[in-house]
Amino acid sequence: MSLTSTVIDVLREWYTGAARLPVESVTLTTTTRLTAGDMSQATLSYVVSLGRNTEYSVQAVYTGSPVGTLSIQGSNDNVTYTSLAGLDVNITSAGNTLYNLSGQNYLHYKLLYTKSSGTGSLTVIDTIKGVT
Repeated sequence: MSLTSTVIDVLREWYTGAARLPVESVTLTTTTRLTAGDMSQATLSYVVSLGRNTEYSVQAVYTGSPVGTLSIQGSNDNVTYTSLAGLDVNITSAGNTLYNLSGQNYLHYKLLYTKSSGTGSLTVIDTIKGVT
């Protein structure tokens, strides 16, 4: 048997399903992390730890008349956090912001609202994608 025919046989076996690769299971978990948080405070934040999960998105919905900055920060030690470049959002009225943090690769994320003026309520909902 030649090397070419062996490679062809292996490819044929793989293609027809005789040699299947293990299939990973994907889970999506959506959680409300904060409900009607008081945006009249100087700062408002929450932390989520991803563990072995691979993808993360977070939506912030703000009502009332808040004025401030919403930022997302990453950390690998859950102690020192760094703002992710280009993701700060200046809030001047009610609205919402959705962050898709695909490919950022931090173990921990913090959503941080820093008040300038005004009042409002903040609700935060996130989705974590895990592969098992």
